[in-house]
Formats: sequence, structure tokens, C-alpha cells
Amino acid sequence: MTFFSTNRHHIISQHFLLVVILLFTPYSAYSNAKEINLTIYGGRNSAYFHELLISSLQHAGHQVSITKLSEQYNQKRLMAMLAQNEVISLMWRGQNPKYDGLFQYVDAPLTLGLKGYRIFFIRQGTQHKFNDIQTLEDFRHSKLVGGFGFGWSDTKIWHHNGLPFKEKDGSIDPDLYLMLHSGKRGIDYFSRAAFEIGPEHKKHNYLDIEKKLVFIYPRDFRFYLAKSFEHLKPTLEQAIKDYSEQGHVKRLIMKHFPEIYDPNGLNLDNRIKIYLSMPW
Repeated sequence: MTFFSTNRHHIISQHFLLVVILLFTPYSAYSNAKEINLTIYGGRNSAYFHELLISSLQHAGHQVSITKLSEQYNQKRLMAMLAQNEVISLMWRGQNPKYDGLFQYVDAPLTLGLKGYRIFFIRQGTQHKFNDIQTLEDFRHSKLVGGFGFGWSDTKIWHHNGLPFKEKDGSIDPDLYLMLHSGKRGIDYFSRAAFEIGPEHKKHNYLDIEKKLVFIYPRDFRFYLAKSFEHLKPTLEQAIKDYSEQGHVKRLIMKHFPEIYDPNGLNLDNRIKIYLSMPW
């Protein structure tokens, strides 16, 4: 009799403990956890976005599997594939009214606004052309000409702010870099996001990084989703927002792009900040 009572008490205690665990375990860990399989671009400047996707989803309790497409696909082809719901699951691009109308997108802070912090590639030996610039009006008067890929949203921003530029159709790498390097194609600089320019300079070290200026406008990257993956929008938004609020996105940026805040690197905090207005 004593043994039965003790054993029954032990069983009740176990049941009570299980109820407590269930009550205090986030509901999403049991009902909303998903196995997520994505096919994404695996080429230039993709490592940060891969880790952001994988780490934020795993942090939210999901299982993630990623298949990487080769670097042979350019941005234009990738976005066409996305629109046709072919192969690729999602693509990161700078937020763009055109893409906002075509695709569902993940509305979350992918780079904490660093997409809109623009630093310039310049030809070696031309830093002096930028040294006296303090304001946007100074830059206009300098008549320095920017280079862009054809159809980039930056062109609308540059046009809106009265800044001259030229566009290059087709592949920008290495074409646009070599156009700037040659000094014969009428462009003086090539604008890149703060987290892009450091890694790209390792490949294109025949160019210099301009030392003094940063152009700023309110933009970030967005994950644009293929039709078959639109159901992941709320899952990705919540996962990335939670990840960001806990400081992990900032730590991820500093891991992948340590030169951004380095006084001996890009020294972003101490550059002259020139703010551009937006056309929309």
C-alpha cells in the first residue's frame, strides 16, 4: 500500500512537471516550427545573407536547408527567374518600388540601413578631386560623374538630387570596375554600399576607396519572394526582427564586415555625411 501511494505520487509529480514545461515553452516551438528548404544565389556578396537567413530561422526554432545557385547567374536573370517562379526561392535586392509591386517581400532590417550608406570606388590618384567637398552642393559643383548598372534604383536618386551619372548595361563585374579604372569612359566614381565595398576591394584593388565621404539615403535590402514561397513572409519577418532586436544582426554585420567601423578601415562614423533626398 505504501509502495503504491509513493509510486502514484511520483507519477502525479511527473505529470505536473510536464504540464509546467508545456505551459512555459513558447507555443511556436511546438506548433509553428518548420522545416524550411530554400534555393538561393550563392555568388558575390552572398555569405552574409546566407548566414542571416540560416541563423535567424534557427534562432526561431526552425530547421533550415539551403541550396546555392552558382555565380553564373547575373542579377537581371535571377530576378527574371524569381518573377517566373523558377528554381530560386528568394533574392535580396535594394528596396525598389518596381519590385515592391511585383513581389511579396520580407519587411525586416536586413542590414540595419547600411544599404543606404554609399562609399565610392575611385581611380587611384584621384582622391584630391574629393578632398574639398563638404556638402551636396559642393558635390554638384564638382561635376564628378558616377557609374551605375543599368536600371539600378540609385539612378533615380542621383537624378533627383541633380548628380550626373552614366549607366552600364549587362554585367557590372568586372566591366564597370574596369571602365572606372581606364579613365577613358567618363566616370569618376562607382557607388557601393558600406558593407559591399570592403570585400569587393580585395578583388578590385587596382581601384581606391574614397577616404572622406559617405552619401546617405533611407534604404535597405529586402528579401523578395518567389510565388511558391510567399507563405514564408510572416515567418521570415518575425525571425529576422527578433534576431535584430536581440543585437544579433549588428554582431553579424561586424563579423562579416569588420572594416566598416574600423578607424583604420572604412571609418564610417568619422566620414563627412551627405544626405540625399528621395524621389518617392
